[in-house]
Amino acid sequence: MSADDAWIAVWHDPLASLSVLSAECTALADLSSSHSHVFVVATRDGTLKIIDGARVVEKRALTGEAVGIAAIRPAGGAGATACIAVAIADSVFVYRNLRPYFKFSLPSLELHAAERHLWQDIAEGELTPEAAVVRARKLRDSGTDISLQCAQLCVASAQQSTGDGNDVSAIEIMRKQSAEGPPIRRGVATAICSVDWSPAIGSGFGASSGSAVGGGGPAPTPASTTLLVGTEAGALLLLGKNALQVDTTIRLHAVPHLIRAHGAVSTDLRIAALCRDGKVHLVKNNRRTGVVSCSLPPCDLALLATSVVTVSSSPVAPVETSGPIPGAAASPARGSVEGPATSAASGSGHAALVSASAQDAGGVVEGFNPRNCAVLWRAGLPSQPLCMCAIETAQTGPGAVLVAMADGSAVMIRDGAVLGRTMISLPDDKVVGMRFGRFGREPSSLVAVLASGSLVVRMLRRTARLSPIRSSGLSEGPPLALPKRTRLHVANVVREQESAGDMYRTFVRSLSLLALRVRREYVGVITSGMDSNEAAPGRHSPGAPCLRAALDVSGIGPTFHVNLTLTVPATQPGSLAGCLLLAGAEAGDYSIGGGAMRELPSLAPGCPVVVTVAVTAVGDLPSAGRVRLVVVDPRFEVPLVNLRAVLPAPEPASA
Repeated sequence: MSADDAWIAVWHDPLASLSVLSAECTALADLSSSHSHVFVVATRDGTLKIIDGARVVEKRALTGEAVGIAAIRPAGGAGATACIAVAIADSVFVYRNLRPYFKFSLPSLELHAAERHLWQDIAEGELTPEAAVVRARKLRDSGTDISLQCAQLCVASAQQSTGDGNDVSAIEIMRKQSAEGPPIRRGVATAICSVDWSPAIGSGFGASSGSAVGGGGPAPTPASTTLLVGTEAGALLLLGKNALQVDTTIRLHAVPHLIRAHGAVSTDLRIAALCRDGKVHLVKNNRRTGVVSCSLPPCDLALLATSVVTVSSSPVAPVETSGPIPGAAASPARGSVEGPATSAASGSGHAALVSASAQDAGGVVEGFNPRNCAVLWRAGLPSQPLCMCAIETAQTGPGAVLVAMADGSAVMIRDGAVLGRTMISLPDDKVVGMRFGRFGREPSSLVAVLASGSLVVRMLRRTARLSPIRSSGLSEGPPLALPKRTRLHVANVVREQESAGDMYRTFVRSLSLLALRVRREYVGVITSGMDSNEAAPGRHSPGAPCLRAALDVSGIGPTFHVNLTLTVPATQPGSLAGCLLLAGAEAGDYSIGGGAMRELPSLAPGCPVVVTVAVTAVGDLPSAGRVRLVVVDPRFEVPLVNLRAVLPAPEPASA
């Protein structure tokens, strides 16, 4: 089935008036706990719109333009109500039931030393307004992070230079700050996303918090989610379980622009942050693990759990061509993509980064291994990529992405292979952002916002069977020269994925057999009194009888009675006669009563025999001593019993 036939055109509203900055200002969320998801949009004019079906059901005015929104559940569970978190400037506003719930203010930052000295000189009266605005302007021009008050002072100086009489504004700012003290530099949010605090119950495809994806089955039980906020100070703030305070601060040394997270805080959390320096910073369990250096300006980023798919720019140079990408001008057949894409390591079992980067004639989508930032696969695009969203359904399988291009089409790619192409908009109306997941009660919906403010809704057919398309058109990158160990590792991971159930059953069966053998061996030792290694050299002589022994010591000194209980197992035929008992101690410490060697009586099977050996301490011993008892049979070379009795320190004799 082609991609065009796989998608159903549900709705197109050209008068929706949804002017958004990017896909970060959109979200799909269940705000009423009815398993019916709505589309939440934060527009550029500072309005929060809730779209249910084909109409806007509610609007809320915001305090400013949002940099991103996210759906969270501070309290997990089946009846948990989702909240909408809106990041605006230095605050994150959380709305519950579309009403203000609470506000989280980003932690304040330390003032730069030069700005601190500036306000200190202003407070001491050492600077005139002209000198103060000149120094503030130098701080701004040098790229120093300044506070809002210092920026206002710079604006006042610029207005004063135009001669419109605004020198009083600078004086007022200086007078106000002299009375209130140094200003407080607030943190500014640059990106936001939701993170699962604990894994969702019954999660399958689409349970990841790092991507808006949907599955084909029933929705999993929602888990408790929190927020991950990127700041202008180059840090990631992971909030606590209730999203009321900062739990962990992760320093990136770069300002994050896009954040994607996968996993849960309580188990295994992985974060990919696309920063303004053009690099993708990778974090695992709150620790930085690597940096992907992008060779082209990145467009979008996604992070998935399986195989090879996430989206961003590439650390490897794109395909070099001397002319237009082959097939870019060809007329593709209905439902086909303009050419194939090559996969150097398709089916990798590791989560991967996929990047979309712009080229002169098109773009390139690449997959990276988050462990070593190595390129796993690469696919070219016939047009410039605009945005991308992750797709994980029963039809596409794990690790698929949908890339919207400048010609109005969208290409679905999995493991470097193109699954199909579909048209979303006209070429003159660009796609600003896309979200894939549950919309209404349909689990596989694509909601796109266009540059003109239009709203487009597509649904993936539940009977769609998508397979890689192999036609001429898309640029084919050269095969990647992967090391032999990498190829073996990829092959092993693929084998583990394909036969995970059989491997688990084999492991459980082997574990059960091992436990059964251990229990049988234990029962045999208990019943027979000897283990399976009785005939091993150095332990027992071949054919030697089994003899059980128990030892206890009585008395407080200086004379002790060592009671040795000997028992022949009832399962052993015949009596044991002619055995000797040898008793020995360290010279000068103890004397053995009755001699160091004595003959034992005949030992009948199942009848215990108690032999008492009197041991007397010679002199005052400061600590405990040891006496060794050995039972030997003259017919065998190895003793039948070899025991060591620990005697307590004797009590001092009374005067």
